[in-house]
Amino acid sequence: DIAVPIKAAGAKALVPNLWPMFGRLTRGRQVLLIRGQNSDLLSEAIAAKMQKRAPKMDFVEVPGVGHAPMLDEPEARAAIFPFLNEVP
Repeated sequence: DIAVPIKAAGAKALVPNLWPMFGRLTRGRQVLLIRGQNSDLLSEAIAAKMQKRAPKMDFVEVPGVGHAPMLDEPEARAAIFPFLNEVP
């Protein structure tokens, strides 16, 4: 469980408010979020919040995978190649 040390230390103490940076990074840009379904760091609620804040964000969830998908999963590959083909 990758989140155990973070949760034990108190996530608020370790993680600054990154939403302003996320907004600047994604403003007017097409971005792709690939989330492992079993991630204990990137919750479904946070992924949904990211989607609301970045309307141009494509999102795919890789089933049965933890926080860091290997990106060779069929779901990840099906999202990555079309995304890269659209990058100017």
